Formats: sequence, structure tokens, C-alpha cells
Amino acid sequence: MTHMQLIEMLYRHREEIHRVYSAKSTLQGSDELVKSTLLIQVADAYRLNQNYITFVDAILDRVDYGMVFEDYEKENAKLILLRKKYLQHKKPYYKKQIINLIDTIYLRLFYRDNHIRLLLKKLEHDVSLEIEIIIEEANTILDDISRLIDANDQIYTTFAELKTIDEEIRVRLTKLDIDLYRFSSNIETYIAQLQRFIIQTKEKRRQNRLFMQVASTILHEKDADLEDYLRSEGLRGLYTIEFTRRKKIHPLPSFRDASMLKKTLKTLQLSHPKPMRANAHLQEPPPQKLSIVEIDAVIADLQRDQPDDIYAYLVEQSDRFDHPDDAFKIYLHLLAYDVRFSDRFNAHGIREVAWQGQGDRSSSHP
Repeated sequence: MTHMQLIEMLYRHREEIHRVYSAKSTLQGSDELVKSTLLIQVADAYRLNQNYITFVDAILDRVDYGMVFEDYEKENAKLILLRKKYLQHKKPYYKKQIINLIDTIYLRLFYRDNHIRLLLKKLEHDVSLEIEIIIEEANTILDDISRLIDANDQIYTTFAELKTIDEEIRVRLTKLDIDLYRFSSNIETYIAQLQRFIIQTKEKRRQNRLFMQVASTILHEKDADLEDYLRSEGLRGLYTIEFTRRKKIHPLPSFRDASMLKKTLKTLQLSHPKPMRANAHLQEPPPQKLSIVEIDAVIADLQRDQPDDIYAYLVEQSDRFDHPDDAFKIYLHLLAYDVRFSDRFNAHGIREVAWQGQGDRSSSHP
């Protein structure tokens, strides 16, 4: 079968292939697909060839939690062996094998980096799994990725040694240096991102448990502590506790005279509300204005620096504003622009919003 015939076969059976891909398996498969080994019988069902699934998932940027991160130990050993043979015999065959293996390793590193990035994005946005499972998967991925650091070092050490044996190989590897450095540095970034995600998810789990405890207390009306508190000496005159059939507590005022109310309000440092006259004049505060020139200058800086946290960025430049609150006002103003919202909050308690473009969502100028 030629490549073109394979493409034609895939097109003829496109609907069947799509059904099997979506359902993971099928009880019946066409003879042509089975004969081509695109469909493989497993027990009483047929499944798509794993190589085809891997190809489709790579093209469609799909990953699952069970993916395996290769360490390329065998490829590295083969490179070392080919290097030794080339130095001994200087045959073009070994040099060609080295270059082909370098390209293969590079492409696999490229796909591995892309898959890890997609996997972390899936972790952060997955709402189909319980928090316990998410934490378990995140820890497994963290362990797998952490082991890649030593594997990367071995590959890059071998690449550095290969640069010294032939000019063509050196040129080839030099062209890949920038990408290889990016793949290596991304590993540390991914590890830090995973560690931060695990900490945040554990905190979310802790908060959820607290919420469940509070909800359980409310649903089961475990109000003994509240009852004791309301019956305490300091608050006895503020509430009357009545028990209904559902054992609910009703906070009802039970003041016998005005003097007791005044005494209680004085203790609480409260005062009677002053009635508002019908013709009272309400003064509308003057509108707060932001300097257009200043906004334009801020946007120009944002375009240049592309910060991941706009508010923190503005606070660092607070000396350029007339008033301390201007940083927050400008931050609110910039939310109408092309920004990316995060689930995280910075040290100021403000949601982290990253600048990712220019121009208002509704117009090109604020």
C-alpha cells in the first residue's frame, strides 16, 4: 500500500474511524481496516492502532494523564556508540546515522515540551475529576518531569561532544541550540508551576473541607455553641431564644425599657440612626478623572514590558501617579483591554491579570 492509497482508505472509512476513536472500541470493524492493522482485535472488540491514536492526539494537541515521558537513555547510548564508530572509521554512513538520530531526538523533545505544557493546562482547568485525584495526578506528573532534568543533561552533554567530531554535525547542532536551551529551561518552569498548582489545590481542598463542616453543622442544626453564646451574660438582654418544632433560634429583641437599649448601644459604641429629611440634599461626589496622556503612557509601557500582573506592575510605578489610589483606578480601567484573567491573587489581594495585547475590546483607544 502506498501513502496515497493509505490516505484514500482513511477517507473512505472516515466515519467508522471517527466512531471508534470517540468510543475507544467497536464490536465490529470493516475487513479493510482490520487487514491494514488500523483496527486491531482485542478480546471481543476492535481498537484503533495506538500509533494512529498517538499521531491524532499529537496533531490535535490532546494529552492524557497516563502519558509517559521518555528519558531517551537508549537513544543517548546509540549516539555515543555511533560517535565512537565514526571516529574509528570516518565512514559517511555513521555520520548520516548520527544526524538522523539528532533530528529524531529533537522532534521528540519538541513534542514532549508541547505535551507537558498542554498537560499542565489540562490540570489547571479540569473540573471532571475530584480534587484528591487531581492532586495525585499532579504529584505523579511532577515526579516524572523532575526525572527529565538528568536525562536532558545527558543528551546535551552528548550533543556537545558530537560538535567536536565533524563540521556538518556541529553546524546542525548549532542551529538547534536555542530550541534545546528553551526545552531545558522550560522543565524548571514546569516544575515550579506544578509545585505552585499542588499547593494551591491542597489549600482549595482544605477550604472545601471547612465549608463542608460548616454546611453539615448548619444542615444538622448543631447550634449548641451558638445557643450558649446567645445565653451568655453579655448578650442575654439582646436575644430571646425560642424553640420551634424544627428547633430554630430566633433572635428577637427583648428590651424592657429604653434605658436598657441606650446602655446596650453605648456598650457596643453604636448610636441611633439619624432620620433623613425628605428634602435632604445629596451631594454627588465629583467624577474621578484619569489623565488621558498618563493612560497612553501606561499602555505604551505595558506593550513594551508585557507584565503578567498588571496591578503589581502599576504599584511598582506608583511614584509616577498623583495619588496612591490611581494605580487601582488605572488597573480597573485597563480591564476593558485585551487582558488575560488568572485564578491567582497577588500579595495585594487583587486578581492577577496579564497584559497580552493592545486596543480596547470595543474600540482601538480608551
